[in-house]
Amino acid sequence: MIQVLDRAFDVLDYLATTDGNMAGLSQIESACGIQKTTLSNILKTMENAGYIAHPQKRKGYRLGYKFYLLAGPDYAFKRIERIAAEEMKRLHDIFSETVVLASEHKGKRVILKVLECSEGISARISHSSDIYQSATGRVILANYPEARIRAIASSIGLPEPTSWHGILSAEDLLKELAIIRKDGFSISSDHPDVKGIAVPILVGKSPVASIGVCLPKFRCTTGRIDLIRDVLGECALSLEKKITEADFME
Repeated sequence: MIQVLDRAFDVLDYLATTDGNMAGLSQIESACGIQKTTLSNILKTMENAGYIAHPQKRKGYRLGYKFYLLAGPDYAFKRIERIAAEEMKRLHDIFSETVVLASEHKGKRVILKVLECSEGISARISHSSDIYQSATGRVILANYPEARIRAIASSIGLPEPTSWHGILSAEDLLKELAIIRKDGFSISSDHPDVKGIAVPILVGKSPVASIGVCLPKFRCTTGRIDLIRDVLGECALSLEKKITEADFME
């Protein structure tokens, strides 16, 4: 039996009894009987993974988004969709292009919400669950640990050439995802008429979703792409803060 895992589960069990209220470090230490230095390391590790939330402007800890995702993805996805609604509308109003919010579950892309472009020629997005096919899927995958990427690739296979050209091995996939992770965004242009741009929404170091804009290629000037990328980054930072501070208990 691994003692540190036992202690981590003790912390989760305790926070599950607080009904979404914040619990301070001393409170958790007293309830779980864990030495403060060890407890701080456990909390920091679980915070980085998204299982515990520690909003900067609020004192204490509570269960994080990732915990609720494991407990019931449909419930968690609906919460994140509501949290993102305002930022999605802002993107839609600024660019008048199709805006997409997506997440991942069991190696598949899950589209949480789409705001379609309603003026002129619009980019009709694919609703495929293929995690490799879109910018929103790729940017989530790029921010997973290597072990999880390999596990997903082993489970669902490598991308088909029609989904992602040039990926012939797991090493090819890891190399391309490393570039996306370093850049902080993904641009997908495999579709003949549509280009997608997406950024991850990270809680701790864990991607809980992605947000992107899809537009016809003839409107993809360099300046427009750069502007969309910058505004997407601002939206993602805002959403990361909102998700961290949101109470997922209802």
